[in-house]
Amino acid sequence: QNLSFDRYQDFDLVNLANGIYIPEPGKPLLPVISTTVVIPASARLTSVRVQPLGTVQIPGTFNILPGQVPVPFSEREKPDFNLPDPAVYRSDEPFPAQLLQNYSTGNAGGFRLVNLTICPFTYHPYSGRLFLHTRLQIDISYQPDVQSAPIKTRFQTEQLLNSLKNLVLNPDDLSAFSPPIAEADQPEINYLIITAPELAASFQPYLEYKRARGLRTELRTTDWIERNYPGRDLPEKIRNHIIDYYQNRGLVYVLLAGDNRQVPSRHIRVDVGNEQGSIPADLYYGDLDYSWDSNHNNLFGEMTDSVDLYADVFVGRTSLENPAQVENFISKVIAFECTPQLNYIQRTLLPSGWLWRSLNYHGKFVNDSIAELTPAGWTDLKMENPPGARVVADSFDHGFYIFDPAGHGNEAGVYDENGTPIYTTSFAGRQQNQNQYSIITSLACNPGNFEAEDCLAEVALNCVNGGAIAVMMNSRYGWGTPPTMGPSEKLCVRFYDYLFNRSEYQLGPCHDCSREEYASAALYSSLWRWCLTEFNLLGDPTLDLWTTPLPTCRNHS
Repeated sequence: QNLSFDRYQDFDLVNLANGIYIPEPGKPLLPVISTTVVIPASARLTSVRVQPLGTVQIPGTFNILPGQVPVPFSEREKPDFNLPDPAVYRSDEPFPAQLLQNYSTGNAGGFRLVNLTICPFTYHPYSGRLFLHTRLQIDISYQPDVQSAPIKTRFQTEQLLNSLKNLVLNPDDLSAFSPPIAEADQPEINYLIITAPELAASFQPYLEYKRARGLRTELRTTDWIERNYPGRDLPEKIRNHIIDYYQNRGLVYVLLAGDNRQVPSRHIRVDVGNEQGSIPADLYYGDLDYSWDSNHNNLFGEMTDSVDLYADVFVGRTSLENPAQVENFISKVIAFECTPQLNYIQRTLLPSGWLWRSLNYHGKFVNDSIAELTPAGWTDLKMENPPGARVVADSFDHGFYIFDPAGHGNEAGVYDENGTPIYTTSFAGRQQNQNQYSIITSLACNPGNFEAEDCLAEVALNCVNGGAIAVMMNSRYGWGTPPTMGPSEKLCVRFYDYLFNRSEYQLGPCHDCSREEYASAALYSSLWRWCLTEFNLLGDPTLDLWTTPLPTCRNHS
């Protein structure tokens, strides 16, 4: 029931629920599964083997669609079609040659993780036979590591265990495989606010609010960090400060409290095809393993650099620049968490436009996938090809908890293929939805580029009379793989999957775990690396999320 087929031109397209595509141009396009397994915190991986326990031949013969070159959503011209590779399609050798496509290890808050990419299909191109492996056995071998497992505080372990239970394939092993627990040598700091000196006084009320809710919170300014920590530049010094508190003070959450001028981002280098990416990626401050520059060439996050892409601390950014915006942010968070409006929580607004009309590929496809995830009783308002952004903004003012504008984009907005605005900064800053704050996502190119002057994500977050409480948008190009959903679409969908189906009710863990679902793919596919790292969170990672209208105000103990 999780398998379906479509016809595209003269080819067969294989669809697998929760599967993803890592296209190799000209080679058969088969969905793969990206998954994660936890092993003991002190373990060293020695081998991984995947073997089928049950296999069925799918009736019929198939001419599987060849992989296509990924296309940025800023590209509005019809992409060229890649023909089948004769060396593969004229052979009847099994494709792929092995089920296990890729694996590696990583760490998340002291937990040792093995990520795997598995293709559950075997295809014989010349004869057209297609087999599905319905049951797989994954054998993971490991030995005790010579280095002891990292020691974490009880609070760190509990928070990570709670989020990882939704990510790993073997959640029942999490408790047994947890890192050892001990009290921090110094007073615990669970939540760290990093801001510019000129904003520090404005954030004091937020510091007190978080402390009153039971989070051991501290505020540090960038000039203090500059003086007190080593590093080649300010981003590395900030990261070293975070590492110090993570290793010695029990740190779990970090708020980068300012835009790129106040708290600088780290650019990572990822190339996809002819596109050379210099991507603002706040995951650099969350994934604390390795330096992200193992070859010491001052290009961070390259495919040859050592990264694992699992968050050790949950990071969000409030992209603001003056005391008035700080005050607005604080009042919105307190209202959302403690006195939420109840009459809009179960409403989604899903406007979309053509991405490539010549390919019959529309933004509605990702929004249909989001609507399929919303719980029973929710209202999903789909707006296909709206005549302009004003219509969308007028609807927005009536209060929608989830908002996903799907189209082409730039820093100022989201648009249809022909340039018709779907949603833009000129409307996002003037919304009147009052306390009915939205969570916003989008596959579009660049609306999350917080380095630009007032990008769409920033304007929505800083709207005074409503707007957004959290925004996840791309800081560079979003990427598609028509006729299949590409990484930028999948990341939007997976966030809502974690929110609605996996009971991940805190913003930072929901954002990070939904990205980590694809960590294995992003470790060897530059396409997925680009998209995973650019999908930054603008919002407080500790923010409590609602899925049912039940007023409460959670405190930590």
